Amino acid sequence: MAGRRLNIEWRAEDTPEALKAAWQTERDHAVKTRLHGLWMLRRGMNVSEVTRALEVHSRSVRRWMSWYRTGGLQEVTARRRGGKGGQSRLSEEQVSRLAWEMKKGRLVTAEDVRNWIAYQYGVIYTMPGVYSLMQRARTERVALGFRVQRDEPGLWQRISARLLRLLSLAKERLAPSFITKFKRRSGETEHP
Repeated sequence: MAGRRLNIEWRAEDTPEALKAAWQTERDHAVKTRLHGLWMLRRGMNVSEVTRALEVHSRSVRRWMSWYRTGGLQEVTARRRGGKGGQSRLSEEQVSRLAWEMKKGRLVTAEDVRNWIAYQYGVIYTMPGVYSLMQRARTERVALGFRVQRDEPGLWQRISARLLRLLSLAKERLAPSFITKFKRRSGETEHP
């Protein structure tokens, strides 16, 4: 299949052997694929052959060629996936205080962390942002759900009451024996 003639002025140092060596020693998968594609182009393959061999879109190959024309291999290898990220909304001191609060057990769930940050510092985080911040503070992500975190009087009764309400809403879908067993275990009596 004859395509358009490639218009790439290869640099003298970018021989097929040099491109092959760069491709084979690269560790970043995305950059390795680009270098492999450039090596194929350098050996005389056209864009459609490269796209089929590497299973990438032709726009990607043309983008790599454009990067090469602009800045050579340095430009092709400098491009990385993802953005650089924004500047943190909390200072390192604030993040260390957050880590301390979490370590002491005052902030148990991601929702607790989010609310505490909003109250303390006036900064609103999205939940993915909270998880990222918790990871940065070198703490584990705590799963949300029904767990008794503190020994409060009546806490278990409130949780079981919520569960019973949820179960009554899903009564048609659950086996009645399961609901009866749960009520017996939680100390609830059958209401007419």
